[in-house]
Amino acid sequence: KNGHGRRADFPKNAPEYTTVIDLPEDQKTCGCGEAMHEMPSEAHRELERVEFTVVHVTLRKKYCCRKCDGIFEVAPAPPQVLERGLLGPSFLSWLVVERLGQHMPYNRLERKLKGEGFSIARSLMCESVGRLADLLEPIWVRQIAEILAEGVVHCDDTPVTIQQAKSGGSATGYVWVYCDHRGRVIYTFTERRNRDGPLEMLRNYRGYLQVDAFSAYDVLFTPGDILEVACWAHARRRFVQALDDNPLAKQACDLIGDLYAIEREAKEQGVTGDALRELRQTRAKPILDTIFDWLCVQQTRALPKSSLGKAIRYALNQWSGLCRYLESGEIEIDNNRAERNLRAIAVGRNSWTFVGNETFGRKAAVMFSLVSTCRELGLEPRVYLWDVMQRISTETDVGKLTPTGWKIHFAEEATKNWEAHVAKLASASVNASAR
Repeated sequence: KNGHGRRADFPKNAPEYTTVIDLPEDQKTCGCGEAMHEMPSEAHRELERVEFTVVHVTLRKKYCCRKCDGIFEVAPAPPQVLERGLLGPSFLSWLVVERLGQHMPYNRLERKLKGEGFSIARSLMCESVGRLADLLEPIWVRQIAEILAEGVVHCDDTPVTIQQAKSGGSATGYVWVYCDHRGRVIYTFTERRNRDGPLEMLRNYRGYLQVDAFSAYDVLFTPGDILEVACWAHARRRFVQALDDNPLAKQACDLIGDLYAIEREAKEQGVTGDALRELRQTRAKPILDTIFDWLCVQQTRALPKSSLGKAIRYALNQWSGLCRYLESGEIEIDNNRAERNLRAIAVGRNSWTFVGNETFGRKAAVMFSLVSTCRELGLEPRVYLWDVMQRISTETDVGKLTPTGWKIHFAEEATKNWEAHVAKLASASVNASAR
C-alpha cells in the first residue's frame, strides 16, 4: 500500500511470469461423484526484483573473396558512447543514477557488482562517468543559457570535501546551484566560496536573483541589471530561533505565516502570473507594511545582540529584497527551491564523503545537473541518459537534448525503446540462467 493507505497500482508495462497451482486430481471430483468444472482462477500479484548485468556481444559480419586473395568486407561498427569503452549505455545510465542520484560510493558499487560475479574496478567506473560528463557537457552549457533566459534565478551553495586538492591534502570546495521555476537545475563547482563563482556564471544575466544574504552576491547587484530577491524562509528562521529567548518573536512568526497563507491559497487555486502579482499587491502588501512597522518599533526595544535583535536587524537590512516578490508573479516568496535542490548534495556527501579532486568536482556537477533536472521534471533519469548518450553524436540541435527539450521531442519514443531494451536484457538473463 502507498502512504495514503491505498494499494499501489502495478506498472502496466512490467514483465510478468505466472506460477500455476493446481488441485490434486482426487480433489477435482465432488463428494456426489460428479467431476468439478474449472472456474476462473484466483490471482494474487506481488512484486519480485532481480538485478542483473548482461554481456552485449556485437557480431560484425565479415566476407571475403576466395578468388581475390586478401580482399574482404566487414559490416561497419556501431558508434560507441565512449570510444573503446567497456560499459554500454544502459550500464552507464545505471551507474550515473546509482552514484549521483542514489549517492552510492564507487567502492560500494564495486562490491555490489563483485557479488553478482563482475569484477569492475571503481577507478574504471569513476573514469567512465568523467568521460561521459565531457560528452554531455554541451547539454549542460545549453541548459545554463535556458535558465539565464528565464529572468528569475534561484541560487545557493554548500561545501564539499576535496580528497586530494591541488594544494596537497584535503580541502573544502563548494557546489553552487542555479535553478528556475520551470524545473531546470544547474550545479557548478568552485574551489572557494567567494564572488568569483556567481560572477562568472551570471556575468551576462539580467533579471531577478533570489539568494540568501551572503555578501559575495553584493557585487552582482551594484550595476542594477540584477535585482536582489531575499528569502522569507531565511528571515522567518531567525525569528523561530528567537522564540526561546523572547516570546515577542511569535508576533513576527505569525505575520510571516500570514504571507505564506496567501501563497498556499494562490497555489491551491492555480493563481499565477499577473493575477498572482495583483493578489500579492492587494493582500500581502498591507501585511508587509505591518511587519515593517513592527520591526521598527521592536528594534528600539530589543537588545542588539539578542537573538530577537539580530533577527530584526537581518530583516530590516534585507527589507527591499524581502518585498521584491511583490513585483512579479514569477518570483517565489522564498529560496526553498534552491535549498531543496542542494539537499541532494547535502544528503549525498554523507555517503560518498568527498570528491576526488577539483576536476571530478566539475564533472560531477554536470551529471548532477542532468539527473536533478530529470527528477524535477518527472522524468526517469536512467531512460533519459540512456537515450541521450546515443543521440548526442548525431543530433544537431542540442536544445532537444536538454531534459526540457527531450521531454517534448523524444520522451515518448525513448520510453518505448527502453522498455523493449529492458525486455531484451531480461530475456538474455533468463536464457543464460537456463544454460
